[in-house]
Amino acid sequence: MRRIMLLMVVAVVLVVLSAAVWAAPAKKPAAAKKPVAAKKVDRAALLAKFKASPPSAVVATVNGEKITKAQLLDSLWDWQAPAALDELIQQKIIQQEATKKGVKVTQAEIDQRVVETKKRMPPDQEFDEALARYGYTKARFLSGTKTGLMIEGVVKKEIKLADADFAQFIKASHILIRIPYGKDEEERKKNEATAKEKIDKIAAEIKGGLDFNEAAKKYSEDETNKDKGGDLGLFKRGKMAPEFENAAFALKPGDISEPVKTSYGFHLIKLDNTGNKASAAEKKDLSDQVIKEQMSTKVPQWLQNLRANAKIENYISPKLPEPPAPKPPAPRPAPKIEMKPAPKAEPKTEAKPAEAPKTE
Repeated sequence: MRRIMLLMVVAVVLVVLSAAVWAAPAKKPAAAKKPVAAKKVDRAALLAKFKASPPSAVVATVNGEKITKAQLLDSLWDWQAPAALDELIQQKIIQQEATKKGVKVTQAEIDQRVVETKKRMPPDQEFDEALARYGYTKARFLSGTKTGLMIEGVVKKEIKLADADFAQFIKASHILIRIPYGKDEEERKKNEATAKEKIDKIAAEIKGGLDFNEAAKKYSEDETNKDKGGDLGLFKRGKMAPEFENAAFALKPGDISEPVKTSYGFHLIKLDNTGNKASAAEKKDLSDQVIKEQMSTKVPQWLQNLRANAKIENYISPKLPEPPAPKPPAPRPAPKIEMKPAPKAEPKTEAKPAEAPKTE
């Protein structure tokens, strides 16, 4: 009922407005207003003004009530100072280690990392706006970026790659024939049988002399790599479907698998090479990939060791003394067992045979 009444009110308002429009004399349409561009904030000027202002300076008002610079600084001290100081300590430790190991970060490297970050952002989002959304200023982001590049430079020097690191990769190509989804189980089985028939024919052509890569360009339904002859590049376990990996890693270089079924369809797989026999250019790309993977596990431990061996005196939030380790409970005294002397044995008496009754 309330919804009906609301609709009736809206209808009446629309009728009144339309009548007013028809009755009013025609007017020239007003020129469209140009959107007002948002003013860019000069953060450097604001910061300079803030630093020069007295503690009583007003930094905000809420319904007429003032918030002063002194109140803001008190809150920042209580809420943010320990965390901010800890971050600065961490950066200083890393900078010292980078200097010791001869690692220098150039402005070009920082700029390149900023470009890479911007590429991952939505196209309609401004860089500064995105940083503000996550509570970062540009200065803090650039400082963190430089520190991150220092970490990478130092830890990379400590990672030594061996053939075993490359041997876990293989280079393979494949031909894919997809299995279309059916409206029911019967159609699905029919589509699977058709796909299997196609892949078997391709396998027969390859056994008959057709080059595998040419067959991939001609028949494969994987649009991402068919023009490259089905080349999948170098990969290791955990990147592909389990059925695919089991078949691929069981092959020897030059071998071609039997048709392999995965959730994507049917595959023919050719093992081109193993990672430890890759070309120099491929090994360079592979090295970057392996180092990046290893760094994800090595960096936390490296930072922990670095900090543990540094002499740090923090006067804002000093480390509290470790609580004393609880003492193990004193062992309970063993229960006393009183040894009572064994009871004396009664003197043995020889049993005499019973005398036979006398007969007269």
